[in-house]
Amino acid sequence: MNTTFNINRLILLIKRYFVEHAHLELSFWAITVFVFALFINQPDSVRFFMYISGLIFAARQFKFFASTPSGMHYLMIPATHTEKLAASVLLSIPYFFFMILLTYIIGITLGTTVTNFFIPIELPYSYDFITQKNNFGWSELIGLDNSLLNFGESRLLSNFVTFALWQSLFVMGSLFFKRNAVVKTMLSLVLLLFVVFIVQIFIFKALYGTFSFDSSQLIIHNFEPKNSFFVNVFVTGTTILSWLAVPFFWIVSYFRLTEKQV
Repeated sequence: MNTTFNINRLILLIKRYFVEHAHLELSFWAITVFVFALFINQPDSVRFFMYISGLIFAARQFKFFASTPSGMHYLMIPATHTEKLAASVLLSIPYFFFMILLTYIIGITLGTTVTNFFIPIELPYSYDFITQKNNFGWSELIGLDNSLLNFGESRLLSNFVTFALWQSLFVMGSLFFKRNAVVKTMLSLVLLLFVVFIVQIFIFKALYGTFSFDSSQLIIHNFEPKNSFFVNVFVTGTTILSWLAVPFFWIVSYFRLTEKQV
């Protein structure tokens, strides 16, 4: 018997989730279709809804530990910690993202059809959230031209990578905070980002003297960004770290889960 990972036990865990939450899932995705039907030609609104609802979903993956009885019941489920974490990751990232895309397509199709039926304006079927090209990233912020930093031309890929990063963080947060995991994880993140921002300011100040922000662009005085080795290393390093952060959060979540005892 494999005591580390078994695909059949993983499938049973996922099936268990859908059996226990069938009504809630159907209701939520039906509401999502209706919401997206109202978001015609509003990809930013779709993106905002996806992140907010996704973070709440991720932060509730280990809500069982909010009370001792439910936590004990969850730990006694005949599955390993690896399988339990894998089930949560699969549900909170690929499953949720796929369902967002599916309900988006259905919602936009439905909304456009209904609008054209009642208002003869021949509104085109536009799926900008999926087809829109990416035109922003770290390279845009500091004036570099590096497609790697923008995750290629597809904004859909960029959305998925960013979504996976946030979801992994909030799944981890659900293991560290028993109650109000969304709020507590967000506050912890804000504090961490503030500290990182202060450190970055001191680094830029020490290396380049003065700098300022103009709209969405970083301006370093008496300095050409495209010729700066440090900025290229900094931006590339930041992007690589964001990719590595996803499995890092999974590893931390695993060890945090193993600390839970019946």
